Amino acid sequence: MGAEVLEVAKPRRGGHDHDLDLPGEPGQRGGGVEERGPVVELGGGQRRQAGDGDRGRPALPSMLDLPLVLDLLRAVPTGCRLVLLGDENQLPSVGLGAVLAALSRPTALDKETAEKLEVYLPNHGFEIKERPQALSQNNAKLTFSHRFGSDSGIGCLARAVVSGEKQTAVEQFDKFPKELEMKSGRLKEQVALLYQKQQDYWQAVAENNVALAYGHAADVVVLAAWRQDADDLNQAYQEYLQRQGKVSGETPWFAGQIIMITHNDYMLEVFNGDIGLIMKDEESLNGLSAYFPEKDGFKKIAISRLPDFESAFAMTVHKSQGSEYREVWLLPPSVPATTEGEEEARGLDKALLYTAITRARERFVFWGNAEELVKAVGCHQKRRTALADALERQFEQPDMQASV
Repeated sequence: MGAEVLEVAKPRRGGHDHDLDLPGEPGQRGGGVEERGPVVELGGGQRRQAGDGDRGRPALPSMLDLPLVLDLLRAVPTGCRLVLLGDENQLPSVGLGAVLAALSRPTALDKETAEKLEVYLPNHGFEIKERPQALSQNNAKLTFSHRFGSDSGIGCLARAVVSGEKQTAVEQFDKFPKELEMKSGRLKEQVALLYQKQQDYWQAVAENNVALAYGHAADVVVLAAWRQDADDLNQAYQEYLQRQGKVSGETPWFAGQIIMITHNDYMLEVFNGDIGLIMKDEESLNGLSAYFPEKDGFKKIAISRLPDFESAFAMTVHKSQGSEYREVWLLPPSVPATTEGEEEARGLDKALLYTAITRARERFVFWGNAEELVKAVGCHQKRRTALADALERQFEQPDMQASV
């Protein structure tokens, strides 16, 4: 388990200088050491500034698809340097391509670059080759995790999954019972337990304390491999809340509803993937408003003005990327695979499992059995893309090799 740092020099003209924050772990950056212009960095939580359309914003570079990265490259100015910090083991983008995985490769330097780097990083230990693979001088892997140490059950499970160690992955649940759990149960049991886990959240909702409720909204989340399973749980949970007196049934919205925006609205400054809460508001005609976090607190938006949104007590693993929760539940597909090849088609694979595990900060619950876990660890779907081959062909040209 680790993060890839990829530095790409961009020698084209045009665009604007976008200053994007890059939260994350400190670490060395690979590549050349010559002086360069301003840095545009793309990391967790950024909004897409380049181009038109409504593809939303990637939560991290592993979600970059080919059209989006093209927009990004067109947006940054001449002399700019682009740094991607992400994890190529996570799910690729929903759209075309697997950009970060295609760009990631083991670090290798030519002799000249290695000598320059020695000034800043003596004994850096990078492999030296006469003709390194394209972009291998622009890659570095960060291997020290500030989130998950060697004694972390979540970290040990994630590392076993990435390494494809099926039995080791299963063993972590017995080794770290406070952090990891395998459970079985039907939808009825899941929604009842979810309600118990969210008692602090519902207390904050009853007090109409938006900030406190928003904090407790991250106490537990349900992630699903299939969208239909997420939709089914959201519907079942709303029906359960109605029986508990939390939902009146008179409107499709209710106080305490966790929602996710599904289309960008640049006027309201809410974007695809943003999480908000519907809470009581005496000033509103229907007594409810939506609240979204901003720099100095929360902004209130009338529900009637919101772009498309959906309930987000449960969501797909894809939609959770870039987020973190105290406790994460993962629901395998509700319909078991009947053949070996069907496992790949139905979506439960190593990348999905790894992504779900690493959304958890304190506890991870797999709502399945050891056999399902083992199948997921052993299912590696490599997306076919021509980007890596195209880069190799481009960098094989002598004039291109000299200009990088």
